[in-house]
Amino acid sequence: MGFNEEPWQISDLNQDYHICDTYPKFLVFPSTADKYLIEKCALFRTRNRLPVIVWKHPSKSAVIARCSQPMPGLLSKRDMLDESYIQMIGETNPDKPLYILDVRPKINANANTIAGGGFEKAKYYKNTVREFHAIENIHKVRESWKALYKLCTRYDQNEDPPKFSDTDWFSYLQSILIASTRIRDIYDKQHSSIVVHCSDGWDRTSQVVALAEILLDPWYRTISGFIGLIDKEWCSFGHQFALREGHGKSMENFKDDQRAPIFLQFIDSVYQILCQFPEAFEFNENLLLIIIDHLHSSMFGTFLSNCDYDRREVLKCPTLTHSLWDLIFSNQLLFTNEASKMNTYDVLEYEPKELKLWRLYYLRWKEMEFPPFDEHLDIQTITLGLNFSTTPNLQISLDTKKKYKKKKKHHRTKSTNQS
Repeated sequence: MGFNEEPWQISDLNQDYHICDTYPKFLVFPSTADKYLIEKCALFRTRNRLPVIVWKHPSKSAVIARCSQPMPGLLSKRDMLDESYIQMIGETNPDKPLYILDVRPKINANANTIAGGGFEKAKYYKNTVREFHAIENIHKVRESWKALYKLCTRYDQNEDPPKFSDTDWFSYLQSILIASTRIRDIYDKQHSSIVVHCSDGWDRTSQVVALAEILLDPWYRTISGFIGLIDKEWCSFGHQFALREGHGKSMENFKDDQRAPIFLQFIDSVYQILCQFPEAFEFNENLLLIIIDHLHSSMFGTFLSNCDYDRREVLKCPTLTHSLWDLIFSNQLLFTNEASKMNTYDVLEYEPKELKLWRLYYLRWKEMEFPPFDEHLDIQTITLGLNFSTTPNLQISLDTKKKYKKKKKHHRTKSTNQS
C-alpha cells in the first residue's frame, strides 16, 4: 500500500502494547508524528485508540484511518495535540478536506459527553468535514437479533413467509452498508481521506471500514484477502469477540447486556454485496458459513478473547491453538466461486437496496433435507450442516463423502453375499 515511504511510517511503538493494548503491535502513522505526539494523542481518545491508518490505494495519497471517540466531555475540552495530529493526516492529501465520519446517531454521540466522551468540534479541526451516520448500538442490535431468531425458529415452509422486516434487522444492515458506501464515494469520487470512529472503535467502526475496503479493493474479495481483512480490521484492531459472543466465563451469563451479533452483521452485509455482485468475489457462500460456524464453535484460537494482546500474550493462541485460516487455506476449492470474474471488477458500485434474508444460514435447519442418520457420520458433520467435515489434523476431509459412499456400498455388498 506504500506505507514504507513518505509521508507514512510503519511504527513499532506499540510493540509492548503500552500505547494501546487493544491495537496491534505495528501501526501506521504520518511520518511527521513523533513518539511524544503519538503517546499524548492516545490519551485523548477512548481506551487510547488514537487514529491510525489502515488502508490506501497504492497510486493515491488519500487514506482511511480508524480510531475511537475523542474525550472532550461536558466541558468541551480541547486537545491541541489531537487537533495537530488529525491535521497531519489531512495534510498528506493536500487541497482536499479530511472527512471525519462518526458512525453513531448524533444524539448518542451527544449523550456520550456525559461519560466524558463526545465528538470532534469542526471549528477546532482545520479543513475537516464531520458527518454522523446513525448506526445503532449493540443493545438495539441485540433486540433485533432476538426478534429475527424467534421468527426463524418458528418459521414453517407451509405457512405464509414471516415479516422479517419487522425485526429491524434489515434496516440496521442497511445503515451499516450506507455508511460503507459513503466511505467508498468520499475516497473514490472525492479523493479525500477519511477518519472513522464510533465510541470505542471496535464494533461499528470495524464493520464500516472493513466493508468499505471490500468495495474499494478487489484484493479483499479474494479468499486470502478476505481472511487478511478479518485478521486486520477485526482480530488485530480489538473487536471484543469474547464479550460480544459470550465466549469463556461469560458463557454462564446468557443475559449479559454486552452480547451482540456485531460480527454476524458484518458477514451478513458481505453476503448482501455478494448477492448483488456474485462474479466480483473469488469466494462463495461456504466461506461465510464456515467462518460464522467457527466463530461460535471455539474450536480454533482465531476468534478467542478480545484483542491481539490477549490472544498472543495471555492465551498464547499462536502456539497452543490451531487457526481457522489454516483449515480454509488447505481446502480452498470448497470456498472458491466458480462464477468469479474478478478481473472485470474494480470499485464496486454497490447500492444497499432490496436486502435478502440469508436463508442458507438463518433457515438451514428448517429448509435443508436431512439424509437418513448413519453411524459413520461424525458429530461435526451433523452439527455444522455443511457438506464436509473436519478431521483431528484440521483438514476438511474432501473425500469423506466419497469414502462414506464406498464404505456404505461395501457394507451392502457384504450383506447381500451373506444372505
